[in-house]
Amino acid sequence: MATHYAREGFYQKLLHTAPPDEYTPEAIKKPPEEIKNLIGDSLEIAEASGLYELCQKYSDISLNSKKFRVEGTCDVGAYFRPADIEAAKIATKVYVKRNGITDIQGLMAVIKEMHRHAVDDDKTGTTAFVAPENNGGTIFGMYYSFRGLPEDFWGKLEKEVITYIEET
Repeated sequence: MATHYAREGFYQKLLHTAPPDEYTPEAIKKPPEEIKNLIGDSLEIAEASGLYELCQKYSDISLNSKKFRVEGTCDVGAYFRPADIEAAKIATKVYVKRNGITDIQGLMAVIKEMHRHAVDDDKTGTTAFVAPENNGGTIFGMYYSFRGLPEDFWGKLEKEVITYIEET
């Protein structure tokens, strides 16, 4: 169950309670008209849209994945669970059909930018620090956030979801 703070922060980003800055992605600055109409202009309407729960399906793909260290580096790889991918595809199709969304690309752009914010406050394993194998006792390495999906994987997933919606 989503904590109130996590949900509220998610929708405030979409509703621009705080004005967007130069780091705000275009898909959030100017969401597609269908999404804008769906989330309305108040927190109550936005929460009723169910977009947080849909985006959670995508953050769950990353959070539930089995992570592994790439030997000899500070890189982290992941095995994504097919069940989580399937759940996201089904949830997206249901969301599109239920809300009569025709701009699937626009919806996917919003999900891409917002799924990392749809993580409950009490979720564990959302971050990690990876140090090199032979670090000589010093503290340095790479910090990873597992709330969002990697860019290379996102491109493949987005195509798969759109194909699934259009073909079924």
